[in-house]
Amino acid sequence: MSSQTLNIIVLGAGVAGLTTAHSLLAKLPPTKINLTIVAKHLPGDINQTEYCSPQAGANWRSFEKELNQYGEYDKIAFERFLQIARESPESGVKRFPMRLVFGPEHDRSKAGLWFEKLVGGIVDVPKDELPEGAGWGIDLVTFMVNPAVYCARHLGGVEDTKGQTILISEPKKPLERMTIWTQPSIFPPGEFCHVFPRPLGGGIIIGGVRLENDWDDSFDESRVERIKQRACQLAPELGKPEDLQIVRNNVGLRPSREGGARVDIEDRKGAWLVHNYGAGGAGYQSSWGTAEHAVALFTQKLDSDLGVRQAKL
Repeated sequence: MSSQTLNIIVLGAGVAGLTTAHSLLAKLPPTKINLTIVAKHLPGDINQTEYCSPQAGANWRSFEKELNQYGEYDKIAFERFLQIARESPESGVKRFPMRLVFGPEHDRSKAGLWFEKLVGGIVDVPKDELPEGAGWGIDLVTFMVNPAVYCARHLGGVEDTKGQTILISEPKKPLERMTIWTQPSIFPPGEFCHVFPRPLGGGIIIGGVRLENDWDDSFDESRVERIKQRACQLAPELGKPEDLQIVRNNVGLRPSREGGARVDIEDRKGAWLVHNYGAGGAGYQSSWGTAEHAVALFTQKLDSDLGVRQAKL
């Protein structure tokens, strides 16, 4: 590498930007780079609609049905979360059971559970433990993240996808797992149900909503009641909907991109512009994978440019 100091600017302090900055610092000698994060919002800022990372449910669950490029991102992130949870329990990352519940319209044989070996196995949920009307479910062990702790301590064509969640106080009886219930045949368009306990006393996140191309940052009160009702049905430990203690209502506009996150590099008038954006609701679960890919593209370009300059000497 050249003895010249590299000036690097990371735009954005969400989970993608912070993880990319962390990966850059881990990959390149700190004496060789001058890294600056430029962002409108930073960890600790809350109730900002366009700053979604602190409001995220924040767990690991791959949306991919096969181990494609985006599945590889998720795989890398899982392995990094495993390392973080083991080595830094104060980071807000914790290994935690997850239950995925699906409606009968979802074909179990076509679920594409490529990550079964990665997570250490998958177990089918007994029928008598499923919510009324559900078709099937699986249990696995994955990760839960407390964004307020994780982003602040550990990390130091786009359309908005609207998300709506509720942060509630923890019940007297701790939850044994996080749960996701997907059943389009009985839920309104764009809605599903999740219950995510956050590590280190971060409360419980219940939701959820994924509304494509929705720029409205207002909070739908009628949806609040549906979220509460479904969450209590899915996790009876929460008690009755009317007894839930709401800490904060969240609305976030996730930067989503059709076809998945964009991770590539281009030359802009002699300056390298590395893209890592558009993961949408997969921000945390793919974060280390997309970040390491972005950094690899940058270092490859750096080595290539250095080789060209040396060849000219």
